Order: sequence, then structure tokens, then C-alpha cells
Amino acid sequence: MELLFASGMAWFTFAFWDYLDVDEGKESHYRWLIGWVAKGFVLPSLFWILVATGLLPVFPFPPPISPSGPGIPGAFQRVLAAGPGLVVIGTYWLAFAMVEFFWRLAPRLPDWRELLCYAGLWAVLVSPIGVFILSAYGWLGVGAVVSLWLAPQIIQLSRCPPPLVKKPMYSRAVALMKRGKYADAEWEVIQELEKCQDDFTGWMMLAELYATRFQDLRSAEQTISDLCAQPNTTPSQAAVAIHRLADWQLQLADDPEAARMVLREIGRKYPGSHLAFMAEQRAALLPATREALIERRQVKKLALPAAQVTLEEASKPQRPELDKTEAAGLANHFSAQLAANPNDVPAREAFARVLAENLDQAKLGVEQLELLLAMPTPAASQKATWLLLQAAWQLRYLRDSAAAKVVLNRLVAEYPKLPQGFSAQRKLSRLNVEDRYRQLRQTGGIRLPDLTLDAAPRPQVQ
Repeated sequence: MELLFASGMAWFTFAFWDYLDVDEGKESHYRWLIGWVAKGFVLPSLFWILVATGLLPVFPFPPPISPSGPGIPGAFQRVLAAGPGLVVIGTYWLAFAMVEFFWRLAPRLPDWRELLCYAGLWAVLVSPIGVFILSAYGWLGVGAVVSLWLAPQIIQLSRCPPPLVKKPMYSRAVALMKRGKYADAEWEVIQELEKCQDDFTGWMMLAELYATRFQDLRSAEQTISDLCAQPNTTPSQAAVAIHRLADWQLQLADDPEAARMVLREIGRKYPGSHLAFMAEQRAALLPATREALIERRQVKKLALPAAQVTLEEASKPQRPELDKTEAAGLANHFSAQLAANPNDVPAREAFARVLAENLDQAKLGVEQLELLLAMPTPAASQKATWLLLQAAWQLRYLRDSAAAKVVLNRLVAEYPKLPQGFSAQRKLSRLNVEDRYRQLRQTGGIRLPDLTLDAAPRPQVQ
């Protein structure tokens, strides 16, 4: 009976918290209650039962006080004797839970004097019942008295509106940064973060100050780590912060390997998620070495499409000076890059040009262009240029005008308003004229006009 009574106290605690008019933090408090039941009630109760039955002889247990009868085992008598102890454990555990509830709801009354008035009022109202319980059970009833005293106060506090949380304001910190006072701006951000310790904007401002103004990447990395460890930081916010740290590793430290390790932290924190997939894709596109990163930043001359893009301009070789050995080495280099990252568009385009223009492997070059055309990311103008280049290689290297016509018709059909489409239309017209002329020559149907003076018509004089 006592065990059922003690278990009922645990159920009453959950029901009481569910009854309270509290929304914020209720789920986290439920998790706390489950752990508190296990540590504060279940484990002490099991320990007390083991001691009472003699299975855990920690200290001599007094003889059973429960009435014994014939046929009742001694161990069961000791379990019955442990019943009052279970009631004491349950009441004290309930009292500690009520204290926790009261502590969490007390900030709803901003005036502590009003809180003392509530406590004194209910102490007076509950005092007769409390005196009766203490006189009957002594110190064993302290838990029940405390619970009885705090329960109405907790109900009253739950009806009060929650306190307004002041959001941090960083306008002063931004103004200080614009004036170059970065140390004062750092102190201002820290002061605002004390109002709300899990504010994402403040943590990111602090990390950016360390990285870009103080040139202290180690402090910035520690700040990002602390931000990701906050319990209220969402996975999306953590991913944004980690990507920003990777940007600083690339821009300020020229360290692609460190940026790659930072990005892979997203996969370790959120495996199998979309955030992990995007981070892995970005890590795969990073340069392998610091030298490759610096080389990528060099200003390169790009051949932009002109208003009139001709077939001859598109098929003009980019590396006519390479010999076979140099071209083979360059092709092997691009092949290794594509093995590491098949979506490297510049490497695949350069690989196709080396194959077609320098190694007499136009068919393989055309296949590489087909792979580029199958990618969804390149722009329409880039795909149109590849189609024009494919048609040019069909004509120049493979001598296959039929295949070139197929490519040009595809270019006209898919990109009719681009300059490449107009150029393809003109080239198709020329090819059709050449084909008709060739057919007439083969059948002997071409007759040149007689341009001699005798055959010329004479003007008639009136």
C-alpha cells in the first residue's frame, strides 16, 4: 500500500506540472522530471527495499514493525516494514520537485516583496494542517508539509504572465565598428550577449570581429564552437556558422585543408542530412593545396561571347604550341582532377580541348563535351558555346558534315535567340548551299552563263 502511495506521488508530480498554465520550457522540464524520478525516487526506493529485505546488508535493519502472521515469510515482512520508508522517500522527493517548480516560476513576479507576501499568506493558511502532520509524524512529515505549502503558490505563479525577455541590441556595436573602435565594439557585443546568451547574431558578430578585425582565427574558431554547443542553436544556424568559418580559413589563412576539415564537421554533427551533403559537395570543390588556391585567385582572361559568335571563333585552338608530350602530360593532369571531382567544369572543358586540338582525339573530345552538356548547372550561353564547338570539331577534325548538321540543328532548336544560335543558322544555310552545289556538279546540271561579248544582248535603239 505504501509503495502504491509513493508511486502515486510521482504520477501526481507529472499531472501537476501538466495542469500548470506553462508553455515555455515545459518539454525540457518533462525531460528533467523523468531523470529526477529515476535519480530521486526510483533508485533510493530500490536501495531501501534491498536493505530492508537483507539482500544488501549495508547496516543492521531493525526488526519488522509490520504485524506478522502465520505463513508470512520473513523477507516479505521486511518489505512491509520498508513501506513507511518508501512514503518518506516519496514525500521528500515531491517536496524537492515542488521547490524546483517554484524556483522556475518565481521570476514571473518581478517584485520579491510580493513573492514574500504570497509565501507568508499560504504559510498562515497551511499552518494548522502542517502542525497536525508534524505532531503526528515528526520529521518524517516535513516533505509533505513543504509540498502542501508550495503547491498553491506554484499554481498562482503559473497564472502570472511570463517576464518579457529583452532582446540584445547591437546598433551601438555596429557604430563603434564603423568608427574603427573594434575593442569597444567587442565589449559592447559581450555586454549585449549577457542579456541573451544564446543569441545567434551576437555570437556571429563576435566571431567576425575576432577573424576579420583582430586577425585571430583561433578565437573565432572557439567562438563558433561555443555557438554550435549552445542547446538552442538550430542545425541550420550551426551550418551557417561553420561555412562562415570555412570562408575565413580560405580568405584570411589561405588554408583549404583547414576549411575542408571545418566543413566535414557538419557531416559529423548531422550525418545523412541535407546540410552534410551540401558541406561535402563544397569540400570536394576546394583546391587541394594552398598553391592551387592562390592560382585560382589570379585574374584570368576569359573569352566572352561577342555579339556575333562564329563557328571559326568557337573552334579556334587555345593551345596550338603544345607538342604531343606536353599535351599528354596536360591531359593526364586534367584526368586526375576529374577523377577527384567529376563536376569540375573548367577541367573537363580543358581536357576536351586538349584531346581534340592537340592529341588528335576529336571523338573523345566530343564525348567530354556531351558530358558537359548533361550537367544541370552550366548557363545556357555556355552550353550553346559547347554545341558550337562540337559542330566545329565534327567539321574540322572528323570531316562529318552530317553529324555537324545534327548538332547545329539542335543548337538552333534549343537556343534560337542566343548569338550562337544565329551563327549556327548561318552555318546551316551555307552547308545546305554547298551540298546542293555538290549534287549539281555530280549530276552535271550546272551551266555557267555565257559572258562573251557576242552572246551579250544588244540594246535596241528606238
